[in-house]
Amino acid sequence: MDNRINEIRRKISVLRVGRVRVEDTMHDQIRRDLDCAGSALKLMAIRRQLAVLVAEWKAAGGSEPLPTIEERLKANHRPAQKRDRHSAMINDCRPERSMDRNLVLINRNIARLRRDVRLQSSQIEQLIAADLDCTPAAQRLMRAQADLVLFIEKRERLMAPAAHE
Repeated sequence: MDNRINEIRRKISVLRVGRVRVEDTMHDQIRRDLDCAGSALKLMAIRRQLAVLVAEWKAAGGSEPLPTIEERLKANHRPAQKRDRHSAMINDCRPERSMDRNLVLINRNIARLRRDVRLQSSQIEQLIAADLDCTPAAQRLMRAQADLVLFIEKRERLMAPAAHE
């Protein structure tokens, strides 16, 4: 029975590695504003396989607690970094560092809003095809588009001083 449990655990480990790769691919596609439906379908298939294997593992007598997603995310697997307090204060006070962080956050919001616009557009198309009222979805789409324009303008303002230097 232990061999069966170990075999299932090995399969689970392999699927987890594959899941991380597919998630990375999907996130990269989202960042590049590409269609990620194929990756999302692969990810859902992997999750289904994982659920089946976990059920088999439990049925075979697996009793070791499996970590939850929150526990795995909270676990710090990064190597410890030594930082000098003085240099940390100097690095954190540099204006270009905060500007870079703001630019990253703005780009993340732009990517999120572009995804929302695509999703709302497809939802509107589905509602129209089903001959249903799409007014609420259209309002959400207009809000997302307006927010997207604001974030793009904000990014351009943030990048404009860098262009002059």
